[in-house]
Parts: sequence; C-alpha cells; structure tokens
Amino acid sequence: MDKKKGAILCNAAIVIFSVVGLYLSTSKGIPLFPYYTQNSNLLAGIASVLLIIFLLTKKDMSEVPGWVLILKFTSVLMLSVTFLVVASLLVPQSVLSGGSWPWWYFFIGDSMLFTHTLNPIAAVISFIFFENDRRYNKKKTIWYPLAVTLIYGIVMLVINYLNIFKGPYFFFMVHDVKWYTVVLCFIGILAGSYLVARFLLIENQKRLRRRKRYQS
Repeated sequence: MDKKKGAILCNAAIVIFSVVGLYLSTSKGIPLFPYYTQNSNLLAGIASVLLIIFLLTKKDMSEVPGWVLILKFTSVLMLSVTFLVVASLLVPQSVLSGGSWPWWYFFIGDSMLFTHTLNPIAAVISFIFFENDRRYNKKKTIWYPLAVTLIYGIVMLVINYLNIFKGPYFFFMVHDVKWYTVVLCFIGILAGSYLVARFLLIENQKRLRRRKRYQS
C-alpha cells in the first residue's frame, strides 16, 4: 500500500476509535483529564486529524510540519504506554486484589476495546509502517513524549498527596499504598516508556532506510 494512503487510512481509524472510546467512557461518568488513557486517546485523535489534514494538502510526510510529527509521536508513545500499563500493572493488580472485572474486560470491555486495544494497535502500525520520516532520527525527539508522561505522573502524585483527587490508578494513591510501590511503578513506567520510544523510533527509521534502498 502507498505510504501516504496507508497513513491517512490508519489515522482515520485512530480518529474514529478515539471519538467512540472517549464518548463511551465519558458517557458513563469517567472524567477526561485525570486518566492517562483518556489523555492519550484525546491527543491521538487531535494529532491524527492534524496529520490527515496536512497529508491531504501536501505531497508526503516530508512536508508535514515538524511540530505535528512530534505531537503524533507523543500520542503514539502514550497509547503504547497505556496498553503496556494495563497489561503489566492494572490487570495483575485487579486479579490479585479480587477485582470484579475479568482480565479480558480491560482489553475488550466497553470503551476499553477502543481506548486500550484498537487505538494503540492502529497507532503503532501507522507509525512504524506508514509515517516514516528522517526527522524522527534526531536525538531530542525521544524526550518530548517522555517529558509529557513524567509531568502527568508528577501532577497526579501531587494531586493525590494533597487529597484533591484519588487515583485514578493504584500507584498514584500515596496514602493507601507503600512508598516503594509508588517509586517502583514510577521508575518502571518511565523506563518502559523509554524502551518503547526507542523501539518505535528504530522501527520507523528502519523502514525509511529500506524504502530508500528500494528506490535507489
């Protein structure tokens, strides 16, 4: 499939998944901004709309503004982190604590089918296979999405500490869990985010180099 068409189709799917997922979740009273999942899907929808607009008016990815690419990469990493945190932390914690949801509900139940599963998969596929651009090769690129995740984590820890809001995830509940649980989860998420970001950028550039070899 042509790279440009593939990117447009994948990002159109991301917009749809974001809208449906956020509508289903907010209609059931889930607040938008405290949840990393909600934020990642909202950002993904906005970034995908912008990318589609520029791809429809430009020749290819190389003419898309750099700030749009950064926004897009940030949303892709945030969606990836959403999926990984659900799989590695939220599902095990729910099962071990005797939560009412079965493990599979976190991935295909209600709005979570779109926000936890379909959107992260579509975003990763689009970024790796269709959104290849040499500007992602810059060393500083990796730090933008990591900074967003770090800021979100710090803000939520402070809000929990001040009893302004509780949660939304167990590792933010500083008054209910051991301090080392908070620290280990925080370090683990940031380290995992860095590794995933590295993987995404490497795979993105790998396919860019392959395309250049085929064209030469």
